[in-house]
Amino acid sequence: MPARALLGTGPTSAVRFAVRFAVRFAVRFAVRFAVRFAVRFAVRFAVKFAVKFAMKFAVKFAATLPVTAIVISQRREAYDAVFAFHPPQFSRVP
Repeated sequence: MPARALLGTGPTSAVRFAVRFAVRFAVRFAVRFAVRFAVRFAVRFAVKFAVKFAMKFAVKFAATLPVTAIVISQRREAYDAVFAFHPPQFSRVP
C-alpha cells in the first residue's frame, strides 16, 4: 500500500492534527499578547510624551505672559500717543 493512501488515516494524522492545532493556538496567543503589549506600550509612551510636551509648553508660555503683557501695554501706550494726534483714517464711519 502506498504511503499517500495512509495520510488521511491512522495515528500519524491525529498527531499531525494535534501538532497543527497546538501550533496555531500558540501562534494566535503569542500574536494577541504581542499586539496587546505593543498597544499598551505605545499608548503609555504617547501619553507620557504628550504630558511632558504640554507641561514644557505651558511653563514656557506662562513664563512669557508677564513680558507679553508689558509689551502689549507699551504698544498700546505708543499707539494711543500716536493716534491722539493722527487718528486712523479707516476708523471713520461714512
